[in-house]
Amino acid sequence: MSASIGPGSLAVPPSAAAETFDWQRLAVLGDQIEANCAALATRDATLATSVRSHMPSGEFVITVQGDRVIIAKLEGQTAHVRSCLLSPVAAHETLLKVYPGGSCTEPILIAGVDQGWLWEQLYHMPVATPATPAHRPPLYFLVRDIEDLWIALHLHDWRTMLADERVRLMVGADVTTQFDRSLAANPQVPPPRVALTLGPALWPAGADLGSIVSAARAPLEQELGWSLGLYDQIYGGTTPDVVAQRPGTAARPRSARVRHRPRVSAMSALRVVISVWPQPQGPISSSQESNSFRQAR
Repeated sequence: MSASIGPGSLAVPPSAAAETFDWQRLAVLGDQIEANCAALATRDATLATSVRSHMPSGEFVITVQGDRVIIAKLEGQTAHVRSCLLSPVAAHETLLKVYPGGSCTEPILIAGVDQGWLWEQLYHMPVATPATPAHRPPLYFLVRDIEDLWIALHLHDWRTMLADERVRLMVGADVTTQFDRSLAANPQVPPPRVALTLGPALWPAGADLGSIVSAARAPLEQELGWSLGLYDQIYGGTTPDVVAQRPGTAARPRSARVRHRPRVSAMSALRVVISVWPQPQGPISSSQESNSFRQAR
C-alpha cells in the first residue's frame, strides 16, 4: 500500500493567531528531543549528532486545540501552519487498513514522518507472527528532510523505539540509497512487504515496492547464484561412498546419492499493494487535511 500526500501551509495573521491560539515556542520541549537523541545515539551516534546540531529553517511554535497538535513556523509577522497529514485518529484508521486484525504481522516501510502519529501507533501495535513465534517484523522508517524528524522528536517520547533494533531509521537526501544498502548488507533482516508514504514520494512515479526491493538485493542474489554454482563444482560428485573412503572417516552404509542445494529467494512471498492517495494542492488547514484524507480512502 502506498500513500502520497503533499504538505501545505496556511498563513495566519498574527492578530488572528493571538486571538485563537496560545502559541508556545517548540524549544520548551527541548528536554524531550534531547532524551530521544540520547537513545538514538546508542544505535546511530552520527545521526543523533546531526539531529542535535540541526539549525531549523525558522522559529517553530506549537499549540494544542482539542485533540489537534498545531505546529507553525514564524516568518516575520506571519505564522505558517504546518499541515498535519495524519492525526492520531487517522493514523489508527490507516493501520487498521494495513493490518485488519489489529496486529502487526509483516514488515512495513513508512516514508515520511509528518507529526509522528503513524510511527507512534505502529510501534506500539501488538505483534502477531504465529508462524515465527517471538519474531517482531522490522519497521523501516525513512525521512528525507532531517527537519521533519527534528520537529517530531520534540513531540513524542521515543526513547524505547529509537533504541530498538527492530526500527530501521534512515534519514537524509540519500535516504533511498541508504535503504538499498541496508537491504543488501542485512540479508537476514526481512525486507518490507507493504509501504506507506507521507508527503512527497521518495522514489520515481510508478515504482513499486517489489521492484525496489528486488533491485536493492540484486547484487546479493547474484552472489548467491555464484556461490551455488561453486557449491555444485566442489560437491556435485560427492556421495556417501566418497565420504566414507576419506582417511579417518568411519565406514557408512551404502545409500543413494545425497545432494543438498539451498534454494533462497529474497523476494519470496512478497505482498505488494499499491493505492496512491490524491495529493492536496495549495494552502490547507488541519481540518481540511483530515477531510482530504477521509475522502481519499
